[in-house]
Amino acid sequence: MRFAIQKLSFCLLFGGLVVWLIGGAKKGFYVSTEERPQSDPVTEIEYTETHSKFLPGIESLAIGVLLGGSFYFGSFLFSKASQNSHTHAHE
Repeated sequence: MRFAIQKLSFCLLFGGLVVWLIGGAKKGFYVSTEERPQSDPVTEIEYTETHSKFLPGIESLAIGVLLGGSFYFGSFLFSKASQNSHTHAHE
């Protein structure tokens, strides 16, 4: 049981890291909109357009680290499965 929980903890940690890296490894919080500079072709006046876009922030990494660490250290509350199977095999 302990080993399975530890594997899950590493998956959570790795998942949080991957989401953060794919999103651009931003050091700030998540963003739900993005502003893109545009230029009017006729008047050549520059303006910005706002587009909906989800960009994960540092909290994705923090959640992955916190959940992964919690599961990893929480796994030590359970006994090793190999110890239980050896004790039952001798009986």
